[in-house]
Amino acid sequence: MTLNSSLELDNRTEGRILEDLEKIMQALQDFKVKNPQIFQHLCQSAIATGEMSLGDAESALGWAFNYVAEGGD
Repeated sequence: MTLNSSLELDNRTEGRILEDLEKIMQALQDFKVKNPQIFQHLCQSAIATGEMSLGDAESALGWAFNYVAEGGD
């Protein structure tokens, strides 16, 4: 499935998806700034158990934003 077909199926636009991703990224960044020790602890705990950490999620959101911004596919 392509990005365009996914957007069509979800009845969304690239612009709206970018806005949503930006809001999520900003919320995660705000959490990281307001709670640096908690953020670090959660990341370290997740990594220790082999799970994805909040840092991984932050990276994934950045990747997704860039993918959509560049037109995907």
